[in-house]
Amino acid sequence: MTRYHRPERLEEALALLGEHGFDAKALAGGQSLIAMMSAGFLAPEHLVDLNHLPGLDGATVRDGTVRIGALARHADLEHADAGVAAAAPLLPAAARWISHEPVRNRGTMIGSLVHADPSAEWPAVALALDARLRLARTGGERWVPAAELFLGPLTSDVEPEEIAVELTLPAAPPRTGVSVQELAYRHGDYAVVGVVAQLSLDGDDTVAEARTALFGVDATAVRPAEAEAVLQEEGPAGIDRAAALAADAVNPSSDATASADYRREMVPVFYARAVRQALERAVASRAAAGT
Repeated sequence: MTRYHRPERLEEALALLGEHGFDAKALAGGQSLIAMMSAGFLAPEHLVDLNHLPGLDGATVRDGTVRIGALARHADLEHADAGVAAAAPLLPAAARWISHEPVRNRGTMIGSLVHADPSAEWPAVALALDARLRLARTGGERWVPAAELFLGPLTSDVEPEEIAVELTLPAAPPRTGVSVQELAYRHGDYAVVGVVAQLSLDGDDTVAEARTALFGVDATAVRPAEAEAVLQEEGPAGIDRAAALAADAVNPSSDATASADYRREMVPVFYARAVRQALERAVASRAAAGT
């Protein structure tokens, strides 16, 4: 039988996790945890509910950094205020792809990152944006960059006694466009192939910064560095070559939804589609600013 705990302070929650270790699970949105418990895949002896801890909700922008709390729901980011949406336009763009409205109203971004599903949107967003996750434990804390967070399918670098309390990412430059493209057989399903893209332009319309990541096509989300380099060097003329390099960067597997070969064939299609749309939106944002 699972024993339920409702701490009112972060220190109390950390003490519970430190005491019970692998026998305890932290509950935020419960998007994945409750489903796995209901299916019998998990049966923790202790459930530590984080939802009553102060200071862990919401998203803010300060000094060029976007900060997202552990209790920020998918829906909070889907409908982020104008300041957050301008500083991190990939957040609302990606959030609207997640499952269905009841799930978005309850699940959390940081919970999704800790869960580390390779077909989920948030790990790809965090990877593309060079996000960093703050992990607290009794007596200290540590920061883990997204590039080091995802260790494999459903495996992240978060210890049983730690709570992921905050995510930070750099604010997007001006003249930025974003796109999220997914292949899924039904609305709300996990992606067979997914791409997130954020491209920023210089004053002369060259690509100053390209941030992209793929999901659903490897054991973790993948950031194709060589493809991004081509986009920055060649701009729109290099999209097809960059898309081919993106396909070379992944190692998809077959499952009940799609074969590995099909996934690899679809990567350049969706990568090029996402990059083109992000570039179009970057140009439109520049025009809207009157520069």
